[in-house]
Amino acid sequence: MNPTTLKTLPRLVLAAFACCATSHAATILADFAADFSTTSNPSGPWTYGSRTTLGASPTLSTDHSSYGANSEILAWNPAGTLWPIVGLNTTGSTVEFGTGTIIVSAARQGLLHPGPTGDFANVRYTAASDFTADLFVQFSGLDRSGTTTDVHILLNGQSLFSDIINTFGAIATFTTTLHLTQGDLLDFAVGTGSNGTYFADSTGFFATLSTSDTPEPGTWGLLTLGLAAITATRRPRT
Repeated sequence: MNPTTLKTLPRLVLAAFACCATSHAATILADFAADFSTTSNPSGPWTYGSRTTLGASPTLSTDHSSYGANSEILAWNPAGTLWPIVGLNTTGSTVEFGTGTIIVSAARQGLLHPGPTGDFANVRYTAASDFTADLFVQFSGLDRSGTTTDVHILLNGQSLFSDIINTFGAIATFTTTLHLTQGDLLDFAVGTGSNGTYFADSTGFFATLSTSDTPEPGTWGLLTLGLAAITATRRPRT
């Protein structure tokens, strides 16, 4: 092998590694914000509703409401009442709204608010097929008066995660890899917290399921070829 080829080999291997790195971009399989519907409930795999206890079956919300000076927050509510709320900041910027209590919602952020009798705001995701994905969920306190809520994630009724949001700006984040089968139920619930009241309890919500793309077979072939070539050039001469 001539010297020029030897000098080129490391570059080929680096290029192969680069190809592998770029091919690992995450693919979003489900996104509460991107999938949110203001006209259909259920909407695809998502259901917006409420539940009286964590052990109770969710009730579908059928009514609509909006919040903000220009109705930036669009929401679902149980029939005949405004609470609990499952909504979304539908804009691409932060929205502040409220009288006496100010709610601060980030762009494309969900807003969950429990009800006056202790009902939980509930979002449900139903797996339509078998798959493995990375779950990312974030809850946060949105009310400047001091959000105090309890937040939960359940898989088929069993707790995956629970935490307390105890002030404005507080954040609770959960990530894990899930192996879901068709019909599995993921629930995200927000309750009234330690003080037992629903006042000032607007809670931010993000949730996504994503997976990493696997490299093309040709990329692995290039990488293997390059590594083998470098190994060969480094063998001691006899």
